[in-house]
Amino acid sequence: PDNYFGLFLFVFMIVMILVLNAVVNCHRFFLLGPDEMKKIKFFHFSGNELSFFGWFVLIGILSAIVSAFFTAFIAPFLGAIAPNFFESEDTSLTMLKMQLFAAVIQLPSTYLFAHISMLLPSSAVGRRDVSVRWAWNLVKGNTLRMMVIVGVLPFLIIMLISFLPSGDVFGIISVLLSLFAAAITIGFLSLSYEFLNNTSLERDGLEPSEEF
Repeated sequence: PDNYFGLFLFVFMIVMILVLNAVVNCHRFFLLGPDEMKKIKFFHFSGNELSFFGWFVLIGILSAIVSAFFTAFIAPFLGAIAPNFFESEDTSLTMLKMQLFAAVIQLPSTYLFAHISMLLPSSAVGRRDVSVRWAWNLVKGNTLRMMVIVGVLPFLIIMLISFLPSGDVFGIISVLLSLFAAAITIGFLSLSYEFLNNTSLERDGLEPSEEF
């Protein structure tokens, strides 16, 4: 059993490194363009991956803390005003209610993620002069748009996937839709960073090209 666990851990770490590298390169593709990406090898470990991973972990921890506090507040409240909210003879309706409830309790963490998500694409292209305060100020005035990009769009796709019938074919479709949702989110996140960063540079009297 110990040998199997060690093998599982090794395979898991390899998969995570590959996924991390793929996500960072995906951000780089959207921000640097295909011509620049042609110069990069298939598995290119630039060091940006560690920075990206560090910010990703920090964002995950902060989002989890916010969600936990909000859930602890709203769950008893919902139980008091609607104790039978999740009870229904229709399984699909019950699932829909649970997903809507999950969406509501994720609103504060989505708000937080929308504000500091710019740390991810910026670290993917090698920026080191960033911070939580910088990301927060960069998104200021565009919070609702960012919440749609990092929260609403992925949630709608996940809801669509959850209502697909079971089976091998639909299982493959679910995986493809999940990958599509991830790619779309990364793309919009990267393009949002480029737009907001260029707007900030122009406001400061700098050329957008000076940042990279």
